[in-house]
Amino acid sequence: PWEKTEEQVGAEAKPNELQGAAAGAKSYNARSGGIVGLLAQMQDQFTADLSEAQKQDFMALVAFENLRAAKLGEIAVATEAKERAEADLADLLDKVAKAKEDMEATAAAMAADQEFLANMRTDCKSEDEQYKARTEIRSKEIVALGETLKILTEDSARDLYAKSTLVFLQRGSSSASVAAQ
Repeated sequence: PWEKTEEQVGAEAKPNELQGAAAGAKSYNARSGGIVGLLAQMQDQFTADLSEAQKQDFMALVAFENLRAAKLGEIAVATEAKERAEADLADLLDKVAKAKEDMEATAAAMAADQEFLANMRTDCKSEDEQYKARTEIRSKEIVALGETLKILTEDSARDLYAKSTLVFLQRGSSSASVAAQ
């Protein structure tokens, strides 16, 4: 009932051909074949997993670069739009400022025009009153001249002129004597 171990069987099957201190040593029959197989299988699995992970990383990197390029493009477009909007805003603010200046100038001109209109109405009213007064005086003068001519041209006035020897003639004038009095 003495049974040999696997080591013993392995040592008998493979005698040690070594020389020196290891010459008489018994051969080691490894029982780790299953472990090595398991490790080899794990290595194959890890290699496949590594390959798959590298492939996924590469695909993720490609997707990231595509996304990055797209986002950089969007940023460039948005930046350009922002700059355009800022330029439009600056132009609009400039136009508003100019419009305010124009409005102020127009308001000042309108105030001056209204003042001119008020003065013009006052002057026109005054001129109308003066014209009416002159017209009234002239109409009275015309009536008076008409009456005078009527009187002078009547037959009785001609007879009176014929009887009169007076002649009205101005012989001179002296403004110094009038000024002295």
